[in-house]
Amino acid sequence: MPEYTLFQDEEIIRRNYDDIVMRDILLRKKVENVHAAKEIYLYLISNFAQRFSYNSLHKVVTSVSINTIRKYIGYLEESYFAKMVNKFDFSVGKQLANDKKIYICDNAFIMNISTRVGVDKGWLLENLVVNNLEPVNGIFYYSGKKECDFITMEHKKIGSAYQVCWELNDKNLNRETEGIVEALDHIGLKQGRILTYDQEDERIVRDKKIIITPVWKWLLDGHS
Repeated sequence: MPEYTLFQDEEIIRRNYDDIVMRDILLRKKVENVHAAKEIYLYLISNFAQRFSYNSLHKVVTSVSINTIRKYIGYLEESYFAKMVNKFDFSVGKQLANDKKIYICDNAFIMNISTRVGVDKGWLLENLVVNNLEPVNGIFYYSGKKECDFITMEHKKIGSAYQVCWELNDKNLNRETEGIVEALDHIGLKQGRILTYDQEDERIVRDKKIIITPVWKWLLDGHS
């Protein structure tokens, strides 16, 4: 958002958010329970990149039905304010039934609208990455014994696997590499990428090639 970049005024972000929610969604869609919709949207922004289900969200916002919650979230996606990511599964039915994650179109909304105290920098980096992935057939997260942040589909075939981490260190190196290696084994790929804030390296783990790349370089290279 150029205006915010130029003036660094947080009110610009809040005004844009109100315009999207109130004008583009609530008024245009003639939403009946405005309070519930706002509660749902604030919860999702505050818990971006975290797993949720419609049932778990219904326990937080009890004033509307699960079907209504599903519909309100659909409106948020239609406005391009948020992006839903399903769990990867070779069964489409299981993809739809499993927990989901949601990401927000711009980190500025998270920083200024979220009620979460102290937003994790790694999650913000993850949110930036997912907004720059452009697969033809969708984005998924992987979860088995370990986890991997993103699997992309290209022309109905598995494209790439990505792990996103602010910094690889002694505490998380095994977790992050094991997660992407397990995902690569599951989907049948030989190579994956770990995106970090500013680290660059290359490793072979159990015959899998793991390329460690700074996000800024990945962006400049055209997401290769």
